[in-house]
Amino acid sequence: MILEVNQAFLNSFGYKEEDVLQKNFSMLFTSDDKKINRPQREIENANIEGSGNDDNYLVQKSGKAIWVNGESVLVTDEEGTSFIIKIIHNIEAQKQLERFLLQSNDFIETILDSINDRGLLIVDAGLKVVKVNSRLAEMFGLSKPPAEDSRVSGIGHPFWSSPEVKQLLRDVIVKDDPITNLPMEYTNPNGDIKKIELTSKVLHTHTSDKRVLLVVRPV
Repeated sequence: MILEVNQAFLNSFGYKEEDVLQKNFSMLFTSDDKKINRPQREIENANIEGSGNDDNYLVQKSGKAIWVNGESVLVTDEEGTSFIIKIIHNIEAQKQLERFLLQSNDFIETILDSINDRGLLIVDAGLKVVKVNSRLAEMFGLSKPPAEDSRVSGIGHPFWSSPEVKQLLRDVIVKDDPITNLPMEYTNPNGDIKKIELTSKVLHTHTSDKRVLLVVRPV
C-alpha cells in the first residue's frame, strides 16, 4: 500500500495524492509486469535483501508507460515498523534512444560486427533471431549467420538447440531472470571443448516487444 509520495513524483507522473495514497503499489505497473508479479517480487526482494534495484516501466496517470530506474530500500522506524522507500529516476529518454538504436538495422549490424572478442546474439520474445554478429558465427562454426526471424534452436549448432539454453532464454523473457557470467561449455567444429560465459541484457521489457541481448564470452 502506498503511504506517502513527494511532490517530484506527483509532478513527474501526473497523479494527485488522493489518486495513489492507500492504493496498492501495483497500480503503477503495466499489465504485462503485473502478469509476471513484478510488483510483488520487488517488495519481496527488498524485504529479504534490504534493498534492490530495478529497471522497468511505470505508468503515468495519463496511461503512458515510462522507463524508470528504481531503488527500493527497507527501513525501520523507532517504533519498529518497517516500510519500503522507493527512489525513482525517469530514464525514458535513454530508453527511447535504445529503441532507436535497435531499430536502426545498419547501425546495429556495424556495431555488432565491430565487436570481435565475443559473440553477440539478439533474440525476440518468441526466441527468434533478430541480430547476430560474425564472431558468434565463427565461434560455433556456422557457414553463414542465421537468417533473421529463424528460431534460436535452428542456429546450426547443438548448443543452441539444447533444452538448457532454451530454458535459460525463456526464463529471461518470461520471468525476467537474468543470466550473469554463467559458465557453460560447447564443442567447436574441431571437436575441442570450449569454455564460455553467458550474460543477458534485456533491451525491451514489454513481453510483446521484448528483445534480449545474449553475450557469449570465451574463457
